[in-house]
Amino acid sequence: MKKFVFIIALLLVTSKLFAQDCLQYMFMKKNRVVESTSYNKKGDVLRKSVSTVVNVTTTNGITTANVVSESFDKNGKSNGKKGISYKCDGGKFMMDIGPGSAGQADANVKLSVSSLEYPTGMKVGDHLSGATSEMENKIGGTTTIATSQITDRMVVSKENVTTPAGTWNCLKITYKTTVTLKGYKMAPQTMESAEWYAPNFGIIKFQIMEGLTTEITGLK
Repeated sequence: MKKFVFIIALLLVTSKLFAQDCLQYMFMKKNRVVESTSYNKKGDVLRKSVSTVVNVTTTNGITTANVVSESFDKNGKSNGKKGISYKCDGGKFMMDIGPGSAGQADANVKLSVSSLEYPTGMKVGDHLSGATSEMENKIGGTTTIATSQITDRMVVSKENVTTPAGTWNCLKITYKTTVTLKGYKMAPQTMESAEWYAPNFGIIKFQIMEGLTTEITGLK
């Protein structure tokens, strides 16, 4: 009986430690506001987004943050809002991929979203799992399906990254994203990308190889 009680107590303590580790991540603090800015090759501002953490909950050892992000063009005009979820279980950080909506659901749109995983203890040379998202849209009598598949994720180096929001020791992760549109006469499009991930904190910078760069520029 004492052994059983000890195991239960150990599980409770471990769960609390995992929750504490998860709370270190950028999006795991309620009411936190994260500003990011996108630039073209010349360094001109293309758009900004403001992401607000609206809720953080922990259930069965998994901490989930619900975030609403509003995008603005270079003139400050809103392009709408979308929702995204971040999760952490102490052993890995997870980020949903795919389009999301912070408004009312559209009966004509079906979403299938999976998560990108960032394991604790990643190191240079590690190969990471990919993810796939799918959006089915019905307009009139036509159905289109957009599929986004992320593959070939690999940790390639350690780099220091400095933005207007601060300086971080990051892991650089490269990968490929292939977008397929069913319902259109269009061949699949593949892009090479890179992101800089600060362990126990989150993604600091993202870059499409063609030149679009997005980075964290403000934290509140």
